[in-house]
Amino acid sequence: MKKVLDYFKMEFPDHVIEIREGIDLLCQCLDNAVQSIDEKAARAFANRDADRVAIMFDCVKRIDEMQVKLESYSALLDLDSIVEIAAAENENGVLSDRKIPNYADYAVDSTVPYSIMEDFTHKRPAAFSLRGTRIEANDWKDVYVQTCEALVRMDREVFTLFLSDKTMQGRKIAYFSKDPTAMRKAELISGTYIYINTNLSANSITNIIQKMLRRYSIPLSEYKIYLKADYTALHE
Repeated sequence: MKKVLDYFKMEFPDHVIEIREGIDLLCQCLDNAVQSIDEKAARAFANRDADRVAIMFDCVKRIDEMQVKLESYSALLDLDSIVEIAAAENENGVLSDRKIPNYADYAVDSTVPYSIMEDFTHKRPAAFSLRGTRIEANDWKDVYVQTCEALVRMDREVFTLFLSDKTMQGRKIAYFSKDPTAMRKAELISGTYIYINTNLSANSITNIIQKMLRRYSIPLSEYKIYLKADYTALHE
């Protein structure tokens, strides 16, 4: 499968972002489905319906296996790796007629600050700043985790309140929890016993960050995003 996806990235890079986001969306929909199964399984268990519980458990197990594969495919569709493949071929003197996009064309000025309220679909972060302090980041997950850690250093008690604040949780998916099994991709926040769900889109992450900033009484204008690339043109 890796060879197939590598070939697709090289030959049809304009579709890669759409496919990867489709995979990520499917994983999130499967998460929602698992949450519903969990709720019904709890009721079946309370009614001592062992046969139904067993069927649901098997279903969740199969979904877990499916998501592991989907997440591995999503990782293989990282656009930045196309540049690495092309560079390796050039170093080895391999000639190719592949139409490889010039990814330097999609690089943006990483010193330009963007409001946290903007649309970050198809964009890759370089850093964020909180109250004037810039923190480098590799991807959106890194932005989310490091933002949480920065807020914990400011006031750990406020961050802990997110666990019991229903407005800080998803409708079906936990965003903050002491139980890592309550989410698909759990990340422990340093200095706490709290896990966050990192299986989220760029805009979902920035929306949660906005809510966290409000709880900390930090004006949104004091939080900025810096980008390293904008792949919007590839998606058109």
